[in-house]
Amino acid sequence: MENFDLLALQQTLAESTAGAVVRKVLPATDPDARGILFKLDGPGARWLLLSPGPLYPTILPLASSRKPDAPAEAPSPFLMLLRKYLEGARINALRKVRLERIFLLETEKTMSGGVKTPSTLVIELTGKSSVLALIDREGNVLGSNRQPSGRLLSGAPYSPPRRAPGREKIDPFAAGPGGEQRDELEAYLKTC
Repeated sequence: MENFDLLALQQTLAESTAGAVVRKVLPATDPDARGILFKLDGPGARWLLLSPGPLYPTILPLASSRKPDAPAEAPSPFLMLLRKYLEGARINALRKVRLERIFLLETEKTMSGGVKTPSTLVIELTGKSSVLALIDREGNVLGSNRQPSGRLLSGAPYSPPRRAPGREKIDPFAAGPGGEQRDELEAYLKTC
């Protein structure tokens, strides 16, 4: 999915997930064995699919009330981590990082003793390098579904994927009449 598609999706998802509570965290089954399903309680979608698969990385609301098939294998350590921090957590916000194919699912869970624990699930929908990472309130990685080049090590500060020099993005919203990137956009369009 491209940025404009993701912007529209973000608006829809933000409305349907705001205030919802994550009741269950389950692995998705075939054809997307890498995906994660959230059973939501509250307004909007009943299920939320997070798919970091290389072919079709996406985040989608699913309206089905049918319980998904149970997977045959034991849950992964990352799935267990998501269950610990996200089952019973209230979704405060779902937002998209500007100009990036990255979503932030901000949650807060009341742990034993009444301590409120915020955490954020980072959903990077970047094609082959797509990844899910859970970060704490200080921005440190609690865990991820995979380790792209050692970037998402547990306990280290979260850092988004880096761009190669010369591959910076032009913000179309800042490139309109009087926009700060207008000249860059016009120069780029001449090369196409």
